[in-house]
Amino acid sequence: VRFQLLGFVVRQDPGAVTMAAIEAWLAEGVIEYLGATDDVLPYLQAVDCVVLPSYYREGMPRVLLEAASVAKPVIAADSTGCRDALINGVSGLLCKPRDAADLAEKMLQMIRMSTASRQEMGRQGRQLMLARFDERQVLERYLAVVKQVTTSADMPRAEAVSGGFLATEPRRGLEP
Repeated sequence: VRFQLLGFVVRQDPGAVTMAAIEAWLAEGVIEYLGATDDVLPYLQAVDCVVLPSYYREGMPRVLLEAASVAKPVIAADSTGCRDALINGVSGLLCKPRDAADLAEKMLQMIRMSTASRQEMGRQGRQLMLARFDERQVLERYLAVVKQVTTSADMPRAEAVSGGFLATEPRRGLEP
């Protein structure tokens, strides 16, 4: 098993992994540090699994979406945003936030899976991305919400004024 770390090192963040820690892990031979890149696709295509044990509220991590999009299974912390990018036990595995032992167990579980099982988990992740996060579907949902909000009877009517708009009265139906 090879553990590769890809990404930039945040020097100002006290909660981030330091370059000194990365250098110590490199010296021990427990990881390979790949540095930072603007093009993660070749790296994603080369791995069997993507692991992101992030525990802070960062929204939906793009790397999890990208990994699932190229049919790679993922391991992520059971935290806001991360849990929405996978189905636990189907397209990836969730670990307890800030629990190194649980993360290690999930990684061992993934390692012990057959290649076919990991590939099926990746295929399920790809299907999830197509079902939930296809750009056309996201835009359609967004536009539907905008339409609903802008046609609401309780929404103030906007009138053009110099430099912007001024809400003047509640909106009634669809009239301009």
